[in-house]
Formats: sequence, structure tokens, C-alpha cells
Amino acid sequence: NRLVKRIGNCVFNSGWLRCWGRDIPKKYANNSVVCSGSTLGSSSALLAYSERMIQEFDKQECHLGPTQSQSDQGYHNYLYHSKAFHTLPGVRIAHHEQGYGGLVNTIGAMNGFRVPKHMKGPLDSHWKIRDSKGFIYEYDGTLSAAIHQWDRFAKELTKFVDSLVNEYEKRPPNDRS
Repeated sequence: NRLVKRIGNCVFNSGWLRCWGRDIPKKYANNSVVCSGSTLGSSSALLAYSERMIQEFDKQECHLGPTQSQSDQGYHNYLYHSKAFHTLPGVRIAHHEQGYGGLVNTIGAMNGFRVPKHMKGPLDSHWKIRDSKGFIYEYDGTLSAAIHQWDRFAKELTKFVDSLVNEYEKRPPNDRS
């Protein structure tokens, strides 16, 4: 969520990007953090993505440098924001800001420990993206297809997620799609 997290106000993501030079976090400071945990694609596109990531791991060796970045997130954001992924053959890049129609709604940053207190709150009353049944929605009111990092709201969502799992497990095996 750009309101609470961008490259420039995230010590982790800006720190990881320093591997490419001290000016890189400043260059991308106002850019959204693009979560590597919700990367999707065809098998050929994901193979090209993985090969490019590994090529960058081998080239930069951020995990061996002074920052000792163990995170794929830094590599992912650098390659995304520098447009390196955009040039891969057979790969089409689509990015949607959190809550605005992407395949995955990544909500974790909305409740991070570095989010200012006045910007934190429940998904229903503060962010207004959770209905009375417990489902999470996009900001335009459409149901989110998939939620990433819901555990950041575990107190609020665990009972609902457990109820969905229990409901699913009660279905006959041939009706679990």
C-alpha cells in the first residue's frame, strides 16, 4: 500500500537496493515495493524470471557484501524498477497497486510494525476492505481473488480463515475445487 510503504520509507527494501549503489534507493524512493512473494506466470515466463534472478545473484552477490542481503526481494525490486524484467523474451509484466485489481492483494504492509500508528487499523472499519462475513475486497468493491500476507492481520482473520478451511474439508474430495 503506497500510503504506508514505498522503497524510500522502508528500511529493508531501500537497504537491499543499496547493493546496486548508494544512489539506487534514492532513485526509486517513491516507487512501490513490489512483493516477490506474489510473482505469477506461465512456466516459460517463470523460468526466464528465475534465470534472470539467478544471473543477478551471481553478478551482484549482495548476500556476500557488507549488507549481506539474504533477500530475493531486493533483487526482485531492482530488476523490476530498472526494467530488466521488461526486456525478457516471452515475459509480460503487469503490476497493480495494492487493492486495485491485481490477481493478488498483498495486505501485509498495511499493518507493519513501522506503519505510523495513525495509519493502522482494522481491515473493516479503518481500511474498509473487509465485509461482515470476513472476505477481503479491492478498493473498488470487487472481491479480491487471493490475499497475500494475511497473517499480518492474524488476530482479525484467523477465525475466518479457519472457518473457510473447515468448510472446505467438509466437502467431498471430488467437490474441492
